[in-house]
Amino acid sequence: MIRGEATIFHTSLAAVRRELRHEILLAAGQYVREYAPERTPPIPDGDAPLFVAGHQPQLFHPGVWFKNFLLDD
Repeated sequence: MIRGEATIFHTSLAAVRRELRHEILLAAGQYVREYAPERTPPIPDGDAPLFVAGHQPQLFHPGVWFKNFLLDD
């Protein structure tokens, strides 16, 4: 068994995860500002879990409304 931290191209998985999380939050903020400039998306603390969801806008039904209600801040 190999001990130590796993790496990808000499970069630790923890560092890759931090960079990807940062990029995701930047992209999400940019997306929100494009369709709702008056809103400021919340920025999660440190390693707080991210809850993400998506749905086709053409198929809006009560289940989608409930999901959106739960995910709204």
